[in-house]
Amino acid sequence: MDIGGKKSYNDQAGSFEIEQQQDGLYLKAGTVNEDAAAFLTAVKKTLQEMQAIDIDDNAITSASDNIGKSVKIAEAKPVVTLKISSDDMEASAQIKNNATPGKISKEEVIAELGQYGITFGIDEDGIQKLISRPGETFVVAKGTPAIDGKNGELLMKIKVSADKGQPKEISGGRVDYKNLDLFTSVTENDVIAELISATAGENGSTIKGKLLKAKDGKEKRITLGKNISVEGNTYIAKTAGHLVIGRDKIEVLPVLEIKEDIDFSTGNIDFPGNVVVRGSVQAGFYVKAGGNIQVMGSVFGGTVEGKSIDVKHGIQGAHNSYIKAEETLMAKFVENADIYAGNSIVVTDAVLHSKVSAGVKVTAMGGKGIIAGGHVSAGEEIEAKTIGTQMAPPTIVEVGVNPMIKEEYLNLRNEFKNAMEMFDSTKKSMQLIKPTEQSVVPPARAELYTKLQNTFEALTGRIGYVKERLLTIETEFDKLKEGKIKCSGIVYPGVKMVINNIVYPVRDNIQFSVFSVHEGEVKLSPYA
Repeated sequence: MDIGGKKSYNDQAGSFEIEQQQDGLYLKAGTVNEDAAAFLTAVKKTLQEMQAIDIDDNAITSASDNIGKSVKIAEAKPVVTLKISSDDMEASAQIKNNATPGKISKEEVIAELGQYGITFGIDEDGIQKLISRPGETFVVAKGTPAIDGKNGELLMKIKVSADKGQPKEISGGRVDYKNLDLFTSVTENDVIAELISATAGENGSTIKGKLLKAKDGKEKRITLGKNISVEGNTYIAKTAGHLVIGRDKIEVLPVLEIKEDIDFSTGNIDFPGNVVVRGSVQAGFYVKAGGNIQVMGSVFGGTVEGKSIDVKHGIQGAHNSYIKAEETLMAKFVENADIYAGNSIVVTDAVLHSKVSAGVKVTAMGGKGIIAGGHVSAGEEIEAKTIGTQMAPPTIVEVGVNPMIKEEYLNLRNEFKNAMEMFDSTKKSMQLIKPTEQSVVPPARAELYTKLQNTFEALTGRIGYVKERLLTIETEFDKLKEGKIKCSGIVYPGVKMVINNIVYPVRDNIQFSVFSVHEGEVKLSPYA
């Protein structure tokens, strides 16, 4: 549609020059022979070649009468220029030649778009603006992006604390280490949650009509646990109790309450829900729960395992006390015990000569707030008022690697080694006694071969799982946050700091400090 810039003509009818200027086409006559009609015909033929519009015959005659003077004789046909995005999702256009508004129709613009394969998402409002405002750029076609469907989700109707198990600030800048909202209680007929269905994806298209496929959302699969009923997409508690939410499972577990010590009068306790012990857990006995455990007294050399554990008094027992919480563990003090928590451990007074491991954080900031003797480790942070004592008992404080994952990793490495040895041994034994088509195999030998074959298949499956899990853990190691050890008081000599596997032995008293790793070295900064 480009008309060019200037054309000259010279023959028997005369000579002239036609030039495109900003507002149209101008004629400058050089010579005009006696045949004026022939001159007019020659000019109009040239104008047609230049795709001129609204030709003014009178203006041509005026130009021929005024030799050497430029006279506007016609409008230039508008030129539509297009710019198409690299992903074919948008086209913008501009009308050049500063044509008079309305000199090109909407149909002509759409036809021009079609020449470039643009057939979808045409913006007629944009085209109208383009026509009415020559020289400006407007979007004239826009594709539709594919919109993936939303996955189904479980919308909770019961408030579940996002930071349950974490100490909360109270008035005066103090911290409440006792009320951590460890449990989510429900009553009968409470609406627990609503299952929101997945939505279908919406396909899109480029401006050239290429289909853009969308993905449908995935439905959320929920397994019904105990004491849950379903009405449509709504989940309702069938009884009062504590709400337990897993990745794909919800259930309500009633509470088992023991009004005395766990001892010979009760025997061991193994319960799928929450347990409240009004007394203490005595040596040699255990309490195991699928839910949370509250011990209103102490743990004296016993074993306690559950989701979150709250021991109102102390944990002690000449290294015979074993406490393991999937989430958070709380106690007033810990002495000569082994304790573990998947998330955080909060001790309000002292940790003495114990093995303490938390997936995220260990805190000893209430009362004396002391850590001395033993090995205390956490995935991200350890904070205490005092670490070590003047007597310098061997004390290891370690952060930067989740101790639970580290222990699992070491156990899996050992299992993998043993399984590979058994795998090779089983394979060799099978090759030695493998039946052949020609031989007659005694029944005992055939039975042994079948057992070896079953063992071989079981080992193959287990080795595959262990290898995959080891790779997963190694990936988790790479993602672990850098650890910190914080002390608001004194760190005494005899303490060994281990941060991200970098060892820092403390040889002098260090006060009010935060220990972290920077550029491969342990650095100290002021406690804040």
